[in-house]
Amino acid sequence: MVLRNILFCAASVMAIQATATPEFAYAQEITHQFDIPAQSMGVALRKLGETAKTPIVFDDEAVTGLRSNPVRGRYTTRAALNALIGDANLRVSVTPSGVITISPAADRVASSGPTEQSTFAEIIVVGDSQTLNADIRHNENEARPYVVLTEEDIESSQALSINEFLSLKLPQNNVSTSAGTSGFASPASGIDLRGLGSTNTLLLIDGRPAPRTFNASGLSTQDINGIPLSSIERIEVLPASSGGLYGGNAIGGVVNVILKRNYSGVTISAGYQNTFETNAPIANVEIAGGLRFNEGRTRVTFSAARKIGEDILISDRPWVEQARAIRLENAPEQYYSRPTPPLGSTPNIRSVNSQPLVLLDGRSLNSPFTHVPLGYVAGDSLQGFIDNAGEYNLTLADNALGERRSLRTTPETLSLALGIRQEVTDWLEVFLDGRLDSNKGSTLDARIPSTVTIAAGAPQNPFRQAIRVAFPVLGFETTNRQEFETSKILLGGIFRISPEWNASLDLGWGRNKNMIVYTDSIINSRGVDAIRSGLRGPDGQPAINILQDPAVAAIDFSSYLNPIDNQRLGPFIGTEFNGTLRIGGPLPSIFGIEPKFAGGADFTRSILNSTVTESLIDYLFLPEPRISYTYYPERTRNAYSAFGNLTLPLIPEGSEASWGNRAELSGTIRYDRFVAHTYDNSQIITLPTRDASPPDTTYTDVTDSSVGYTLSALYGPTRDIFFRASYATGFNPPALSDRVSRVYNADIGEIADPYSFSNPYDPQRGFTQIGSQAAWTFVTGGNPELEPETSKTLALGLVVTPRWIDGLRFSVDYIDTKRKNEINLLQFSNDLLINEESYPDRVVREDRPLTDEEIALGYTATPVVYLDNTPINMANSRVTSIDFSADYQFEIERIGDFTISVAATKQLEASRKLTPTSEEVDRINWAGQPLKWRGNASLYWERGAVSAGLAMQYYNKYRIGNPGVTEAANKEFIDAQGGAYVPAQYYVDFSSSVDLSKVSSAPFMDGARLRFGIRNLFDTAPELYVFQERSAPSGDALGRRFTVNLTKEF
Repeated sequence: MVLRNILFCAASVMAIQATATPEFAYAQEITHQFDIPAQSMGVALRKLGETAKTPIVFDDEAVTGLRSNPVRGRYTTRAALNALIGDANLRVSVTPSGVITISPAADRVASSGPTEQSTFAEIIVVGDSQTLNADIRHNENEARPYVVLTEEDIESSQALSINEFLSLKLPQNNVSTSAGTSGFASPASGIDLRGLGSTNTLLLIDGRPAPRTFNASGLSTQDINGIPLSSIERIEVLPASSGGLYGGNAIGGVVNVILKRNYSGVTISAGYQNTFETNAPIANVEIAGGLRFNEGRTRVTFSAARKIGEDILISDRPWVEQARAIRLENAPEQYYSRPTPPLGSTPNIRSVNSQPLVLLDGRSLNSPFTHVPLGYVAGDSLQGFIDNAGEYNLTLADNALGERRSLRTTPETLSLALGIRQEVTDWLEVFLDGRLDSNKGSTLDARIPSTVTIAAGAPQNPFRQAIRVAFPVLGFETTNRQEFETSKILLGGIFRISPEWNASLDLGWGRNKNMIVYTDSIINSRGVDAIRSGLRGPDGQPAINILQDPAVAAIDFSSYLNPIDNQRLGPFIGTEFNGTLRIGGPLPSIFGIEPKFAGGADFTRSILNSTVTESLIDYLFLPEPRISYTYYPERTRNAYSAFGNLTLPLIPEGSEASWGNRAELSGTIRYDRFVAHTYDNSQIITLPTRDASPPDTTYTDVTDSSVGYTLSALYGPTRDIFFRASYATGFNPPALSDRVSRVYNADIGEIADPYSFSNPYDPQRGFTQIGSQAAWTFVTGGNPELEPETSKTLALGLVVTPRWIDGLRFSVDYIDTKRKNEINLLQFSNDLLINEESYPDRVVREDRPLTDEEIALGYTATPVVYLDNTPINMANSRVTSIDFSADYQFEIERIGDFTISVAATKQLEASRKLTPTSEEVDRINWAGQPLKWRGNASLYWERGAVSAGLAMQYYNKYRIGNPGVTEAANKEFIDAQGGAYVPAQYYVDFSSSVDLSKVSSAPFMDGARLRFGIRNLFDTAPELYVFQERSAPSGDALGRRFTVNLTKEF
């Protein structure tokens, strides 16, 4: 029994060795701020391991009944551990990999050898927390430039979702939409490392790919935004190509979310965030806990979390009105010179022929535009139209196209998790883990008509000429909503093959549901016709006169309404089955070098279930509006992969050798193979009813494969500094919808693609329609010859931890990513038909000389007889940046402990070349593109039970408009803005925390903590994107708001 427990202890420690980076030797030299009161020894050891982020293994029974000493202040991990244990009869051991073991001893002795006298009823690991992370535990002092964000970072950020947190704390993340800037946006994850696209950022949960969402095109992005932040232990980010480590979709990098598994007892927390005007509340509540049975061999963890918010409207903030006022001052012609008037709170009117408006009684307004007077109803005096001549009503309409539009997507999430771990034998531990994450977002919207042309002579038209009217319709707000639901069950085992080798095998099942429900149009085509004509409907429906103030003249549209929620995309339901094998351990020593090996294999089968979507079909020539049902057949993709990693610690960390303090070489090679079973996505299969039997589908199997690798090196001449370098590849396989083409053969005058309204136009034949002068063949849909997009990343870095400045760490990393074979779709007139000599296999014309008649018409080419417009590998891009990071921890006597942190990214290049003939476009400092500078800084103070801090986010100025086009094309954006740039933006947040158990001896305060914070402390107004009449990307449109959270441990 004693031998079994000793072997079990050794196996547990070696298991950590195979899955953790050796860091304790380094960690002993770094000081941490500890605040651990005298308490039970087990609880104190857990707290110490979590604070020092160092794995600690101990027997729970061996420390039962023991009390720790208090440890408060800044110490190394070893010093803090010695102070904590004091005179307790415990032995401390440290393995070569840095794992600390605590065991009973007659005399407490610090030793590097294994414990010989101990009985282990249960092994508890803290610091590493016994996570189910299938990846190696990473830190920021590796050969590759990992960024590690901790639980403390999450709590102090006051963020409400993973998206928001990574937008605040990760400057390499190009997502720039901050609170309240975009109205309706998908609630799903939108993480975009280096500006290479969210589909090129791989998202992991505990080291395994998060289930992918699905849509009509097939596999889409991943969604982890429904995971509550309080359930996360840490987030590890590698912002560089890493296909050799993680496989496909990692061109931009990898984000690994590691969930908490170290629950002990029960914790209940409740949080609330709102503006100081209390018009944007979001509340959340969570319960989580862990229980142990069967002498600690069985461990059960559980958690449940719920978050819900309420709408905040455009009218609750002045940004749109301010943008309109600025635009009116800078570029009034953008309102008054356009053929269509803008929408206001009363109808705006413009003559169709741009001539001055003339009333039916002959009075001229001497202006082509006016607006309906406030309070006007049909039959009132027309003098108000004359009084308003030359002006539009630019007050926002009182509907969901105006001031009642949502300022942000309102969140609603639900998360449930249950985990069971069972020690079966000395060499086997099994686990069952399941979770459900529901993530919903909704906004107010109104799909209603807002512009119409009324003919001269129409009964409601008070003018002699035809007019174009922009009019508000009140009272028809609807809710757009998008829903994601992800379920995951994981069953596996951890095998201790030998004291030095271990392996894990797990099988997983996942399910993802994605659905969008919205209203396409509330008022049907007959209602629009009634608005236009001013006459009664064909079945006697009432006439409609919109030339009135809608606030006082209610218009009855009840006879002209379409069904509410008449568009339903989905549900798209996908199922994934996967298996993961990992194995690791040391290899035999070679010339004094002790190599380590880690390897594994993965299999994933993704099934996109067949589904039927609903859409509204509403045309005047139809007897009545109807619902169209579109069928999407089932598609599947199998993914196979295998990898191996070899690490050579040339100089063990902490060595006092004359040639260096630390040196390491590492290499990983990985093989991935994808087999897609799909069909031509350009086909639109309609059904008469939702339950009708669909036609047979013709499938095609398409295979992609890739071999990726990662090479890395690290060298530290002294313990104060080390250099690092890595070179890695990445790839992204084509989407399912891009793989199968469809061929149409059309006679002269026929439309080739039955799902298009017209054939493309030929710029070399006077923009006549292709097919109007010759029969032709049109190829569309996907391209079976597509290859995966690829990338290569070079990273060079320097990390400094000077002994003469205790507590300081500084790093700088240069990262250069080149992406090739990007999949793009050529534009007919701008690319394909103008530069057809570059695509000889895609554009084929009649093989004959031009006729004299054609030459006389100015034609420069014969008719097209074959046109291939399928996607093609042709775009290339390059992203180069420098990442800076600094942390400094210090203590001021009798004032407290301080931590200063800075993280910033400088973008050196973000260029893209869309086609072989196009010019290279640099995307730096354009709206929605990578910023030249982006960063954050924080200052935190802690003393005793109280902590507080300030955090700032900075966003560089950027150009408005679109990159890669002429100044003339961006002129209207610049004119409206009054300049070419949106100014730099920065925001400051305040956070604080109080350990209530230290300020009160009341029993109910034990284990209680209160956190309070203020986002946007100085209520900084966002910059405006004037042309689009909204707050600018990266801006905080919500303004100052407070957060409060209360946590109680039992």
